[in-house]
Amino acid sequence: MTTDPVGGAQPGGVFSLPSSDAGTRPAEVEFRDLRYFAAVAEELHFGRAAARLYITQPGLSQAIARMERVLEVQLLRRTRNTVELTEAGVELLNRGRRLLADLDGTVARVRMAGRGEAGLVRIGVAHLAEPLAAPALAAFQADHPSVVVDRSAMVSDRLLEQLAEGRLHAAVIHRVPTLPSTDEITSEALRRGRLAVLVGQASRLASRPIVTLSELSKETFLVNPRSLTRAPTRASSSCAVSSVGSRPPSWNPPSPRRSPSTPTGGPSGTASLSR
Repeated sequence: MTTDPVGGAQPGGVFSLPSSDAGTRPAEVEFRDLRYFAAVAEELHFGRAAARLYITQPGLSQAIARMERVLEVQLLRRTRNTVELTEAGVELLNRGRRLLADLDGTVARVRMAGRGEAGLVRIGVAHLAEPLAAPALAAFQADHPSVVVDRSAMVSDRLLEQLAEGRLHAAVIHRVPTLPSTDEITSEALRRGRLAVLVGQASRLASRPIVTLSELSKETFLVNPRSLTRAPTRASSSCAVSSVGSRPPSWNPPSPRRSPSTPTGGPSGTASLSR
């Protein structure tokens, strides 16, 4: 789209100019005619303005006369050799330029939004996935400065819930067995990893490099409070453990005085989780 406020290949339309007299109908002016007037006002020559707009000089004269009739004012003073703006013409030129710029900006913005290059994108990022997601979102923002990214952080199953409800456009989640099915959601793996077990240093599993789900069947798990997760989370976790022949685990919510990521019993050890 050209940046020239009176370029020939610009959208048309009609706008209303309010009247200062009560009860008087607002004057309806076409944007096309306003562009024609701006060209004449800038060139102060009908021939040059007509050539600039790629229209005939008689057609341009008719458009200016039409505007003067609609507005009920004289916009230009014409002599045999000169064209001058009246005070009303100067006022219309100043205000008309702003109107045309606003129109062009609006049209450009709408077209960008239609191509996905502008607007608001709501993205959810799972807890602990920020180091992976932040650089990608920053690069997206740099490539699309007209797109506003509204980012929120929460647990993965909450993100899936909001995605299904249409409250998010996209989400970065941890794809673990306890999550509900994502068959109806278009997804792509960004990075693959293994689950790990975080245990206290005194635990019998602290020195183990790998443990199986069956070995965790007698352990008590520290899980997110119910306020952070959906109701089916514990049931689906039990099914995941039971699917490998293990007894469903016990669940303990975190103590109000202890972070959910800190195990009981002081310093911790980690081990990869294997079936």
